[in-house]
Amino acid sequence: MDAIKSNPILNFHDNQLAIVRKNYGYEDVNKLVQDIDHFQDWISKQNHFKVKEFDRQFLERYIIYNKGSIERAKQRFDKLLTFTTLMPDYLQNFDIKNEFKALRNISHICVLPKPTDDNYRVIITSLTGQDDDDFQLISYYRYMFVLGEYMLHNDYCCGYEFVGDTNNFTMGTVKKMNPIVIHKALTLLVEAMGQRMKKLHLVSGSKFFDTILLLFKQGLSAKLASRLIVHPNYESLYQHIPKEMLPSNMGGNERSMQELDGVVFKEMCSDVHIANVKHMEQASTDESCRVSSKFNEEYSGMPGSFKTLCVDYMEEIKKNPVLLFNPNQLRNVRKQLNYEEVNKLIQDIDHLDNWIRQQTHFRVKDFDREFLERFLIYNKGSIGRAKQKFDKLCTFNNLMPELMQNYDIKNEFGVTLKVADVCVLPQPVAENYRILVTRLTGYDDSNYIHISYFRYLHLLIQYMLRNDYCVGYELLVDTRKLTLSTMKSINPMATHKGMTLLTAGLGQRIKKIHLMSGSKFFNAVVAIGRQSISAKLFQRIIIHDSLESLYEHIPKEQLPVDFGGLEKSTKELSDQMFREISSEENIERVKYLEKASTNESYRMSCKFNEEYSGMPGSFKTLCVD
Repeated sequence: MDAIKSNPILNFHDNQLAIVRKNYGYEDVNKLVQDIDHFQDWISKQNHFKVKEFDRQFLERYIIYNKGSIERAKQRFDKLLTFTTLMPDYLQNFDIKNEFKALRNISHICVLPKPTDDNYRVIITSLTGQDDDDFQLISYYRYMFVLGEYMLHNDYCCGYEFVGDTNNFTMGTVKKMNPIVIHKALTLLVEAMGQRMKKLHLVSGSKFFDTILLLFKQGLSAKLASRLIVHPNYESLYQHIPKEMLPSNMGGNERSMQELDGVVFKEMCSDVHIANVKHMEQASTDESCRVSSKFNEEYSGMPGSFKTLCVDYMEEIKKNPVLLFNPNQLRNVRKQLNYEEVNKLIQDIDHLDNWIRQQTHFRVKDFDREFLERFLIYNKGSIGRAKQKFDKLCTFNNLMPELMQNYDIKNEFGVTLKVADVCVLPQPVAENYRILVTRLTGYDDSNYIHISYFRYLHLLIQYMLRNDYCVGYELLVDTRKLTLSTMKSINPMATHKGMTLLTAGLGQRIKKIHLMSGSKFFNAVVAIGRQSISAKLFQRIIIHDSLESLYEHIPKEQLPVDFGGLEKSTKELSDQMFREISSEENIERVKYLEKASTNESYRMSCKFNEEYSGMPGSFKTLCVD
């Protein structure tokens, strides 16, 4: 590239091309030419890339946005094409002229014409104050990707500063905010499109600002959160972005947000840009052609031997200090899952045991047969499902150590068990489901961390996998004493991970989730729940505004006295359960399962894991003209 082409919506500083190149060690243009050639050659050798022809100016900008690092550019370019395959809801099937009508009704989005003095671009989002029921948050980020691609083809800057003006935020728009969508989208922008975010500015002014800030911060990585600046007014913003650059709506000298939004959208709809977007939509991957890769826990292959053996099985359920069992519960649960014929159960346990021993990437291969039988039962007697989920369980041990590793059971849960009583009701319901209760106590502690609750829940379910014999669970969560402090600690990302681990890793079947309302923060809890769990699980939520409503689903006599029932209090039951979980015998079992992780270099076959992507290909240095 000899010069930056003039552009209808972007202005440039004198010598901006030379200055930006200098920032990244490209004063010598020959070095830049060499790196573009190197990058282009590497792309051409990637067997799994469906598109290998890219404009050299586009590749130059991509290298610049990755600080002149060829290796970083390779990694992120591989991610960009892989994300296009794995996340089509964000990166495919654009209808630019028509799909953003609801978004444009509720917001104005623009890139300021002038760059900052240090050659960063400023992108601003403001709200119109209108509501549109058709608006979905993901459409905002789809538009940001369309804009990001435009900048990759037309701009030449060091990175971006983002401004979000929360004036005119409506309750309808707040309800559409989803930290998980925010987190995924920002990961794509930064990790795949290579967008460098210098600062994130939020201008307060909405009566919902505290809620907006809470939801937004939960979607940010720690690194991005450290770059977030909250401004009480526009005067504060002027200390970071010159007033004269800003739109007239913000007291600046530039055209209004509405005018800027209009000219930017017109450019997004140009035939040239639509063609560029369609080209990038085709730039995805064929994972079957990838030379080498790491495991994607969402699409796990299950290699191994499926030979049948015959050995022993569980003859009865052992007595337990905290769990009672229905008459004939062992036989009835087996019957529900088509194991009336014990020989079939023996065969399936042998099958699972043998398959585990054949997995070269499993670090632990010896598991108690009663544990394996229960794992099969919790997976509805499906060998295929049990294999998938067991592989995920061991893989999650690697990928999610914050939830599954380094337990100090006797000491780490003091605060958590003051904030909430967590227990399993002793008596199962008639259909052989267990009721798992979480009752908030009203206790506040600034040291409480939401992920600690899911660590404890994971321990409790491990205990049940070794001691219970049920069909699945009903969760009962009592929010009546939820405090503001605890509500602020609830993290949708931790909740999403925790529930994924319970269902997709530990194989727990959740029949219903009962929520007891009564807290003034209850609507916020439901909103966070909607953002954190799958649509399938969310459909199983039942909201109770009275104990009588709860009794229609769970027999009153089985409930703790806190719920008007005949059972011991949740505090007593929680204490009993903790004594069992912190017993020396259980601690040894937990430590054993902590070792049950994977060595991905030994996995026989797998698919790409977008979160931990390996970057195969040629990384040797080329020297061309």
